[in-house]
Amino acid sequence: MALFVSLRDEIDTAPLYTLLRHDQVEVVLPRVRVADTALDFVLAHDLNDLVPGPFRLLEPRGPAVPLTSVDIVVVPGLAFDTLGARLGYGAGYYDRALDGFRGAQLGYCYRFQLVEAPLPHGAHDCRMTAIAHDGGVYSVGAS
Repeated sequence: MALFVSLRDEIDTAPLYTLLRHDQVEVVLPRVRVADTALDFVLAHDLNDLVPGPFRLLEPRGPAVPLTSVDIVVVPGLAFDTLGARLGYGAGYYDRALDGFRGAQLGYCYRFQLVEAPLPHGAHDCRMTAIAHDGGVYSVGAS
């Protein structure tokens, strides 16, 4: 499973990381490549081993793993809509990383970040399979 490391104003992913690791789930975390605006995903054995990277993000060290080895990617965002669209931070890192990804894409946020009004969405933007928030899980396409 791919997870992200939360910034201060994002929902905290550390408890989810701890639960997954307790259940023996391998967790990869993103590492930013600024030069080509891309993400690598790196196996993370311990959150205490993360190092500062670009954009105030803590990142894992080590070799990148292919995203094809991941079943679920947990994705951050400023907002998500009920159609699965995501409003990101504007650089397109996740949209590029998830282009062609065949697994589940799970938006992870606070409840207020899930909106009913459609968000702007282009052909290149990734869509979420579901959105998990502090009040539950919303399955995209469910009525």
